[in-house]
Amino acid sequence: MIDQLKSLGSTPIKNITSLAQLLRRYEILFEHLALFSPELDEVDETVFEEAETRIKYEGYIIHQQKQVEKLKKMENVRLSEELDYASVYGLTKEAKEKLSKVRPMSLGQASRISGITPAALMAIQIHLKKLGSGSNKLQSG
Repeated sequence: MIDQLKSLGSTPIKNITSLAQLLRRYEILFEHLALFSPELDEVDETVFEEAETRIKYEGYIIHQQKQVEKLKKMENVRLSEELDYASVYGLTKEAKEKLSKVRPMSLGQASRISGITPAALMAIQIHLKKLGSGSNKLQSG
């Protein structure tokens, strides 16, 4: 196995490793796994392409799913029309001006305004928490 990994330009393994863990390596492709498990030569090309994509990009896919969930939650954080962006600590002058002009209805909408950074969104969230969830300034729903 060590020689096979070296021939593929990969570092040797030190512990028991699954084929999926090997496939996560940049330099290892599904077709290379047949060196370790010859029966994989019989797998249909469309199946191994799907398996390779899912395994290699699993971390990225999970990260993207978390981002989608985060954006959905931001859509549920309503912003009051009376929110005074000038009083939000940590916002740049540009962000205060844009938010005051656009008057987004939700944190999600604010996130789509050009120039509104993740740091600005965090500053708004902190400001809303300071105001208290019982006030009319923050409404989930």
